[in-house]
Amino acid sequence: MRKLSPLAIALLLFSPVAQGADEPPTSRAPPTPSPSPKPIVVPLPAEDRQAPRIWATPAAQTALDAGDAAFAAKDYRAAIRSYQDAVLADRRSAEALVKLGNAEGHLGYDTEAIEQYQRALGLDPTSAPALQGLAEARTRMVARQKPLPAGPDAPVDVEAARRHYAAGVELLNKRQLAPALAELDQSLAARPAYAVAFVARGSAHLALGHTSDAWADYAAARATAPGLAAPIFGLAEVARAQGQLGQAAALYREFANSTASDATDELKAYARRSADELSKR
Repeated sequence: MRKLSPLAIALLLFSPVAQGADEPPTSRAPPTPSPSPKPIVVPLPAEDRQAPRIWATPAAQTALDAGDAAFAAKDYRAAIRSYQDAVLADRRSAEALVKLGNAEGHLGYDTEAIEQYQRALGLDPTSAPALQGLAEARTRMVARQKPLPAGPDAPVDVEAARRHYAAGVELLNKRQLAPALAELDQSLAARPAYAVAFVARGSAHLALGHTSDAWADYAAARATAPGLAAPIFGLAEVARAQGQLGQAAALYREFANSTASDATDELKAYARRSADELSKR
């Protein structure tokens, strides 16, 4: 099992556990950051861990052509079927995976699209279409995140949410990630717009390498509580883990310039160093 990232530990240290408050205090310092994480890609079966094909196999090319025709006609479901056939015909075709992700993205299946882009990057880490598609899919996910209802019709149990949140954070600090996720799920079920629970769950997902889920949780936290800086830091770490260095640098700078109470001087300094480092690559 992977260890929690410096991000996860830092966010948990200054997350409000004891009283379950909605604004993190500023008195805690983050841990010393470890070296930058390597990009995380979806693991491929052993038989697929070879160089990507420059040219598609004949069967894959036929399926790609059919998919391209359907895509141009805006029949994205038909395009998905054809691109899936192309992937099955040639499991080392990064092009087929990218096009499958593009079609899925047009139907709003951004989680699935992100997985295809990650698989393509597993074959070709420099694939510009895969990198662009990944960034666009994540941007769409953020744009769709809206604050969850907090009116009289929204079922909210504040005390239960705080209790499960505190239990989840305690388990995270013990590196018991699966039980922590279960507690944080219950916290959010009790209080759907609980921003700090989204942040903590995002940290757990990131520690497990679930970068798409981590991104979604940090984005939800940001939409639910725009006054918090922690979600921005979380998004920066996810982007960095995915190899989206330009986007990560921009998010680090946004965090470093934040005036939010949870943006500590130590974390701002770390964010500035990270942004400068990534900008040089």
